[in-house]
Amino acid sequence: MRPPGNDQNASVISIPVPTEAPVAFDTAAIDGESVFTVSAPWIEGGAIPSQYSCRGGDVAPVFTWAGSPESTASYALVFLDTTNTSGDGVGFVHYVAYNIDPTFTSLDTANTPVGAVVAPSDFSTPGHDVTVWRGPCPPLGQTHTYVIELHALDQTLDSLDGATAADVVTAIDAATIATTSVSAVDTGI
Repeated sequence: MRPPGNDQNASVISIPVPTEAPVAFDTAAIDGESVFTVSAPWIEGGAIPSQYSCRGGDVAPVFTWAGSPESTASYALVFLDTTNTSGDGVGFVHYVAYNIDPTFTSLDTANTPVGAVVAPSDFSTPGHDVTVWRGPCPPLGQTHTYVIELHALDQTLDSLDGATAADVVTAIDAATIATTSVSAVDTGI
């Protein structure tokens, strides 16, 4: 190699330095196709920032994604407490939305997009459906693991009125062609 000239004062190679841990993902497509990923406002495996929890006002987060299969007919997004499981094995469902338009690449959980359905969560009681973001809220001194799952579905789902949160998740699972997720923890303080 020859030495740099007087007018060459910058490197020709630029290597970006990551500012946070990579988001977890399932490889829905391999061999030259894109990889299905979802991003959350927290780091994979890290702690969920308190503003998104019951201690910080349950601020509704925005989730973004990329790389879904071409055959995606709709999306569903599920937020689960996987530490708090019941007999159904699904986990405690904090938030679930389905029939999200396949052209979307993000979901603001405070504003349900036209056509999407937010199903009642496990916070619902008879006569009172809870269909808003409810963030982490583990008991004092306990650490729970939470997972955001984004599902690419091969169809839009028929109305699931009256279904439990676990039933909605089961219907989503049955129509899923690819899934990606981000997990994190929260400690009740």
